[in-house]
Amino acid sequence: MLVLLFFLGILIGLINALAGSGSALTLPMLMFYGLDALVANGSNRLGILFQSAVSSVTFCRKGLVEKTYIAFVIPALLGALLGAYLASVTPEAVMQKVILFVVIMMLLLALFSQLFHKKLQKVATLSMGFFAVLLLFCLGLYGGYIQVGYGLFMIALLNGLFGFDLKKVNVIKNLVVFVYSLPVFCFFYYKGLVALKPALFLAAGQGLGGFLGAKFLLECKQAEKWVRRLFYVMLVLCVVKLVVG
Repeated sequence: MLVLLFFLGILIGLINALAGSGSALTLPMLMFYGLDALVANGSNRLGILFQSAVSSVTFCRKGLVEKTYIAFVIPALLGALLGAYLASVTPEAVMQKVILFVVIMMLLLALFSQLFHKKLQKVATLSMGFFAVLLLFCLGLYGGYIQVGYGLFMIALLNGLFGFDLKKVNVIKNLVVFVYSLPVFCFFYYKGLVALKPALFLAAGQGLGGFLGAKFLLECKQAEKWVRRLFYVMLVLCVVKLVVG
């Protein structure tokens, strides 16, 4: 089963590199492996930590990380710590329903992402103030609680409301996720909500899949379109499996 989880990790990493939102698949996969919803949620953080760490270090070496980004990190970190605590005290049956709801939501967002993006472009640019800090805190709370889809919501905030270009958006998003994922993962591990072996196998597969996805994207112009379709199919299958139980 661990080998199967590794190969599923490769597939999810490939999807994540080309289409995004891979966490919408990793959580159900960990549950199908046999983990309860709370442990799956905690175990999922290892792959997220690995991916965001690699991206953040790469951006830092290229001189793309600015000191001013701390203004985005702090409120998200505080929110994520609260979110992780709330997740740890959520009943397992409730977390199952939360995961099902979030996966369905991600499927709808994926299907209507272009319309969603066009509407965001019409929103006025937001400056860093109380409302912006509150939004970052709430997004951090969501990320600490469940993580799935956090990247899409952060892109919507930074690109659609702050008006940042996509390069800057990706730098800030990965930096924020890396900073809060480390203490959140440690918290879940301390609470006994991490199954380390399956988490490592899945994370290793995701890393390899991400590498292959980047290479595939450069060599095949139709790669993103076909992988996105595969992502939709897998999301639908996950929803059906979660509903059927």
